[in-house]
Amino acid sequence: MRKTIWVAAAVGAAVSGLGGMAWAGQAPTPAPQQEVKLMDLRHTPQERPSDVAVTWHDGIQDLTWSQWGESRAVGRGTLVLNPCEPDCATAPRELYRDATITVDQVRHTADGEYYSRYTITAPDLPPEKAAQLRDLPAEVPGADEG
Repeated sequence: MRKTIWVAAAVGAAVSGLGGMAWAGQAPTPAPQQEVKLMDLRHTPQERPSDVAVTWHDGIQDLTWSQWGESRAVGRGTLVLNPCEPDCATAPRELYRDATITVDQVRHTADGEYYSRYTITAPDLPPEKAAQLRDLPAEVPGADEG
């Protein structure tokens, strides 16, 4: 009986180890390609983030991405603006639903690929604010190194 248990254990260990082996003539599985990342003011690289900090008081949240990768990405969410009047702590937030963020200009770095520019648009956004949210630089690691 003891002999049977040891043989079964040895066969089980050998079979479970086969999953990681590549057979002769079989191409190894390529490593998954990393996606382009976006980094906002919080300096956290993300793929398809659910929110993006535009300034220390403004951002776009509840994002869903219809496009990501390659040369650009497009997402929709709610733009949240803080007019900081009378002050930033107590000012009522302005919400713009159906806002769109477009990120592009991929930069290649030692840490991977990053989008380096974004634009946010939203229905009923005042023209002066719309101009401020056009062609903004996104954070890119190592961009200031030279």
